[in-house]
Amino acid sequence: FIPRLSPPPPLGASVFAPRRYETMELTSILVTHDQEEALEVSDSLVVMNFLGEVNVFYGSLGQGRAYFSGDSGVPADGGEVRMLVRPHDFEVHKTPDRGGVPARISRILPAGALVKIELVDSRKNLLHVHLFPADFELTPLAPGETVYLVPKASRIFSRDQNWYGDYVI
Repeated sequence: FIPRLSPPPPLGASVFAPRRYETMELTSILVTHDQEEALEVSDSLVVMNFLGEVNVFYGSLGQGRAYFSGDSGVPADGGEVRMLVRPHDFEVHKTPDRGGVPARISRILPAGALVKIELVDSRKNLLHVHLFPADFELTPLAPGETVYLVPKASRIFSRDQNWYGDYVI
């Protein structure tokens, strides 16, 4: 809660916090995406890195690659890895010819600017995919159907560090 002592300045104003806050010894929190604004009005800063909505896949390192298929025949000589994929960073295919993570569609929510799809993978993990309505119309999907999710972009972490290399789904 931030008490409002005066009306907020118009957008683009150079000073956001009135000087009255300083004389009252009041602590306030301003959440912004504007670095200049934050530096101008603050005595101290806290930078928070919110992950947002993301799908997490667990795998293992072996033979110089990260494996996420759950194949027990792959030697896991390098430890565990996690792959993070945002919901809008998937291609959805009806056949496994391009690889991908098999998942069953549990619910389709076509309201708003995105079609939100909830899926469950073979490990019973809940996954989220967001498609533009035009893309959804190109490949109509239905609840109960099995599809294959191919990441377009992802981040892979090994032992809490970025890992760059090949991966197999």
